Amino acid sequence: MIARNRRTRAALVFGVMSLSVATAWAEPSIESAALSPIAKSGLLTITGRGFGADNIVSIDGKVVQHAHIESVAAIACTISPSCKPGFLQTLEIRLPRGLKPGTHSLVVESGGGASNSVVFSTAQ
Repeated sequence: MIARNRRTRAALVFGVMSLSVATAWAEPSIESAALSPIAKSGLLTITGRGFGADNIVSIDGKVVQHAHIESVAAIACTISPSCKPGFLQTLEIRLPRGLKPGTHSLVVESGGGASNSVVFSTAQ
């Protein structure tokens, strides 16, 4: 019984270590940005990888909000060579008041640096 507890502890410690290493050093990368389908909600969902505990979200070069990770999904690939294994994360922010309708650029900064720039559009 003691040996089984030791193995369980080792497995748990290893799992936590691999999670922190995977997220702490990765440069953030945005895969998509989508506005909430509910009209006038002003919520933007950002999906990507490498986000940290505290993320600085900028729209058109201006910091609009600090965002925390809303959800994480682990992805394991078996067949497709185009599949990206790892942790797919989402952030959710409220768009700033006064943001004019049109096309805007989005960047997320985290401990690993700045993400790629993604373009999204807003309507009236």
